[in-house]
Amino acid sequence: MEQESGTKKIDRRVLKTRQAIEEALASLILKTDYDKITVSALAKEANINRKTFYLHYDSVDDVLDTMTKRHAQKTMERIKASGVLDTVPLDVDGVAHEIGESYRQTRLFNPIGGADDFLDRA
Repeated sequence: MEQESGTKKIDRRVLKTRQAIEEALASLILKTDYDKITVSALAKEANINRKTFYLHYDSVDDVLDTMTKRHAQKTMERIKASGVLDTVPLDVDGVAHEIGESYRQTRLFNPIGGADDFLDRA
């Protein structure tokens, strides 16, 4: 299915599966040492099978990399939108403040509801 911009629209089922996998990883990170999380455990937590997992990601690290890159992109967008990069000399304190605010708002590793913020579901 094509969107008006010419890019392909991602199937909702694909989005739901990826979201389930990312939520499962965020949940497991709160309960388990990261290096002990396996694809099998992640698939079980996401209520999918391993084959489905591998249709979307190559490894547990791939899931975390995807989540981290998305978060970093949103943080950079926030910094750019704040205008602190437009100052001369560069407002380093302002950049640091925006990064801190972004991480405070996401709280991935906060066991009190932080995983949903990191996933940034609308």
